Amino acid sequence: MAMDEREVILYVYDLSQGLARQFSTQFLGTYIEAVYHTSIVLSSNEYYYGHGLQVTSPPGTTHHGTPMDIIKLGSTSLPDAVVEEYLESLKTIYSPEAYDLFMHNCNNFTNDFSVFLTGKGIPDYIVSLPRTVLETPFGRMLRPQLEAALRPVTNAPNVAGATTPVGRPVAAAAGGASKIKLPRNLTELHKILDAKPPAVLLYFTSPTCGPCRVIGPVVSQLAETYSQKLTVVKVDVSVAHDIASQYSITAVPTFITLTPPHGDEKLKTLSGANEAGLRAMVDEVIRIAYPPHPHTSLSLPSLLAIKMTPVLHPTHPPFPKVLAKLPKSISAAQPLTSMITFLQHRASKGERETPLPSLVSWAAFLRTILTKQADIEVEAPSDEVYYAKIFPVVDIFRATLVDQRVSSYFTEEVQRHHNQAASSAENIGEARSIVHLLLTLSTTPVSEDGKAGEGGIPYQLRLVTLQALANLFSTPLFPPSSQKPDPTTSSIPTLLTNSITSSLLDSSHKSVRHAAATLAFNLALHVQKLRSTQALEILAPADILDLTLAIGEAIGRETEEDGWGGVKALVCALGLLVYSVPREEGEEVLETLGAVGVAETLRGVMGGKWKREVGGVAGDVVRIVETGFS
Repeated sequence: MAMDEREVILYVYDLSQGLARQFSTQFLGTYIEAVYHTSIVLSSNEYYYGHGLQVTSPPGTTHHGTPMDIIKLGSTSLPDAVVEEYLESLKTIYSPEAYDLFMHNCNNFTNDFSVFLTGKGIPDYIVSLPRTVLETPFGRMLRPQLEAALRPVTNAPNVAGATTPVGRPVAAAAGGASKIKLPRNLTELHKILDAKPPAVLLYFTSPTCGPCRVIGPVVSQLAETYSQKLTVVKVDVSVAHDIASQYSITAVPTFITLTPPHGDEKLKTLSGANEAGLRAMVDEVIRIAYPPHPHTSLSLPSLLAIKMTPVLHPTHPPFPKVLAKLPKSISAAQPLTSMITFLQHRASKGERETPLPSLVSWAAFLRTILTKQADIEVEAPSDEVYYAKIFPVVDIFRATLVDQRVSSYFTEEVQRHHNQAASSAENIGEARSIVHLLLTLSTTPVSEDGKAGEGGIPYQLRLVTLQALANLFSTPLFPPSSQKPDPTTSSIPTLLTNSITSSLLDSSHKSVRHAAATLAFNLALHVQKLRSTQALEILAPADILDLTLAIGEAIGRETEEDGWGGVKALVCALGLLVYSVPREEGEEVLETLGAVGVAETLRGVMGGKWKREVGGVAGDVVRIVETGFS
């Protein structure tokens, strides 16, 4: 291991303290060694997901006790600044309220973090444990009880070691204070409440209150943690006498929860510095303000068991043949030869032992290729001839994007180029990112004969472009949620939708349709993750409708058994898109799918040759379409 590399270690804990080994066969009908909780140890810090993303130092001092196993995952040479930036990007995904014992837990986090650091995930037997439990009838039946029993352990803030939320220094406990409203009188409070925030916590305090100083940091943390769902209002009773009188406050600290859209009546009142009671009342008001989606009450075991991992295209092109086909001015270019060496070394030694070549040089080289500025040694070539010549470069780019470090770089490049364009006077199209250029290429029509010719590009180029877009999902940062469309281009999710829908209509090239199906699955997977963890929709209502209709139509046309390339990917993508879709756009989506006969199409999947592989998911999607929001 090089001197600048650091060892990455997995700490494995058993939340059942041995009970799983003793009683799992009796209660579940299958043997389970442990109820795994894992954390990543890097240098002197232990990172884990529970009450948000947490970091403890020294390792082994969390409230989970002594690890049952310590596994060396590999090493990383990534600097602290890069690691912190990555973890910061995950904070909203792995928030306290997003924790789900079966669908979104500590092991999902450590798997993501391990892939980022070392290029490989944690052992599959740990990640797949929830699926193993849910595959049993008793596991599905006992799910609510298991979640209720283990949540106090998994989601509790640590009290043993020196633990702080990831990305926030210990001294920043009051970092959420800026999110707290501070009305000075009843008129100012009414302005806050008249805006009808869904959930409100009134916190009555005074400068001389000792218990208030104890509970104050907890209030600040709650304001930070639930900033998207909870409005925290701090009332100083020594100043806002009329507010204290209005709510009959006789002692501090006092907490009152309200749900203004449902009326002005108090939901619950709590007096004293009772942290557990405060957290419970906050959980209650958020549950009332944000009721569970109707789909969560449906029995959808197959849909909920879909492996939440993107499907990638990792195969390498035959490099000697590729180089032989390219013009010498391109095949001898240093950025290209360096990237080929990188891929070969990565294939033989693994990602953790393969340093990245210059991604800046690689991006500049790709820009020259994709903007048709490369010298292909043909005088005045047509677009079709040009694209036929440069196709192998795009194929190599596809292969590099399986490496999360590479895909993360090009994902971040989207925002960098957007910022550069917004702050300069140059044509904004000149500064488009590589991802935007790739998306434009993915919607370019394919020529009739599939080769370079009049009216299109080679279908092979369309194919590898779609596969490259699918490989960008190797990083959880894609598509970049902070990216906003400039005046000359649509948002990336919309462009992805356009690429998928147009490619699914390609009746001449099965491989193009199957690549589009994989891309649809990866996009749907990302949509579902953001929907379930952040209540965030990245697809516009029109995009959701267009995408689900295109997928439904494509399922009806795909009849050949080709694994993930076709029906399975499409059925799973459709399920992920419609599950818990917001009512506002979801009613139209589900009604339209029902009207065009998608349920009947899926019943054909349930009873046909796809029954064993994806019939269960198809049945769950039928249940959603026919139940709607009732």
